[in-house]
Amino acid sequence: MAASSRFYMHIHNMSQQGIVAFLEATFADGPRHNEIWTSTITITRSWNGMGAGQAYTAVDRSKQAARDNASRLAIQAMGINIDTLA
Repeated sequence: MAASSRFYMHIHNMSQQGIVAFLEATFADGPRHNEIWTSTITITRSWNGMGAGQAYTAVDRSKQAARDNASRLAIQAMGINIDTLA
């Protein structure tokens, strides 16, 4: 897996190119000094139909990590090999 890959950036770029459409919901829970972030990516349309209509959720200590992990799950569900993402 591409450890330094920004999966949210990849799915956002695919959205800008019309390859996929998605909704994102990201929120924090807990005290500000110890927040837990939850991010959900819902694929509404994909070029190959895979993953469409499904929600992918991740929880992490940082907003970026939660968004990237949820995006990684969505990208994998669309049949994309994440090892090929740079």
